[in-house]
Amino acid sequence: MIELAETTSPMFAQEPLTWAAFKLDGVLTARVSCFRGHSGLIPDHDIAADGTVSPSLACTWKGCHWHEFIRLTDWKPEEVETDG
Repeated sequence: MIELAETTSPMFAQEPLTWAAFKLDGVLTARVSCFRGHSGLIPDHDIAADGTVSPSLACTWKGCHWHEFIRLTDWKPEEVETDG
């Protein structure tokens, strides 16, 4: 399992292997980036209280083969500030 660190970078300048909280249609989710820095939202994944994401996550960018089980470090939905 790979652990992703929280970031405060702007949406389109996210560092590789990081996450940021995001609200989509009023539902808290996350924006994550793969090891190449491709980022995307994960509204169709579950995020457990400890930040574990299920099912595994695959990058959707063409030609990127990143596919991992991940955990969002410091995921605290009750405290998280969102950019969306």
